[in-house]
Amino acid sequence: MLTIKTRAAGIALLAAALFTVLGGATAHGQTALTYKFKKGDALNYHTATEQKQSMSVMGMDIKTTMSQGMEMSWTVNAVQDGKAEMVQKINRFRQKMDMPGGQGFEYDSKDGKKPTGPIGDLVSPLFDAMVGAEISLKMDPQGETTGTKVSEKLMKAIKENPALAQMGGMFSEEGMKNMMQESAVSFPKEPISKGKTWNKVVEVKLPFGVMKLNTTYIYQGPEMRNNAQLEKIDTKATLAIEPVAGADVAIKIKSSDVKGAIYFDNKAGRIIEATQTQKIVMEISAAGQMIDSNQDQTTTMKLVP
Repeated sequence: MLTIKTRAAGIALLAAALFTVLGGATAHGQTALTYKFKKGDALNYHTATEQKQSMSVMGMDIKTTMSQGMEMSWTVNAVQDGKAEMVQKINRFRQKMDMPGGQGFEYDSKDGKKPTGPIGDLVSPLFDAMVGAEISLKMDPQGETTGTKVSEKLMKAIKENPALAQMGGMFSEEGMKNMMQESAVSFPKEPISKGKTWNKVVEVKLPFGVMKLNTTYIYQGPEMRNNAQLEKIDTKATLAIEPVAGADVAIKIKSSDVKGAIYFDNKAGRIIEATQTQKIVMEISAAGQMIDSNQDQTTTMKLVP
């Protein structure tokens, strides 16, 4: 159970981290959505995640709650041929997890207090390495990213973490690069009108299979929000896992409801706010046991001064 919970915490952590990204009308009601970059731009995003998970193991109900917060900065160091060279930095990280049997923990990089308990001891070195760690990349006006580089400090902490080491390619340097490049919100190159949809598929290799997240973006047009005109983009996604034969753990997605909304300032060329909710029902086979899991998660991301 400890291994399964730690993996879940690791996946949620990275998912939350990977959720943070940077954010010209034409004729006939069409709009060209584009990111706009300027050397010296410094954007600060706050991300908050609330998660509730219930698991049924051998007739016992196990409930876990987790809250997480990150303060991240994006700095544009240079702009060449429309592409921005930028650095993402995690300035503060907070996480609180309540679990049965006193295995929960609380961590806040600001107060320097180390988490305690079996899981707290395991994740503390990773959390410490995250704060101050830099991830550099290049992004074009449509949001496509290339040249992702992960700080050596963070990669060292991941390699030395027993639980994350079990995750294989997902937490390898190449795996993290791929996920960073694939998870950014990207826009079509051509101008679009209300109702236009486009898709993006993210595949993540795990020891027990390949996780596939297929996201559909639906452009809803301009909307006034907090006295500003923003472009609203709804999102819907389907989640599936293709199992690997002979794996110690098998996970079947019985149902998934993943949806959200993105509010984009097209004049400034950046994301102002984004939300996402997930309701996922899974069936897990591990160590000869069948585990039913229900997970509800809400993530919000906002640009702050």
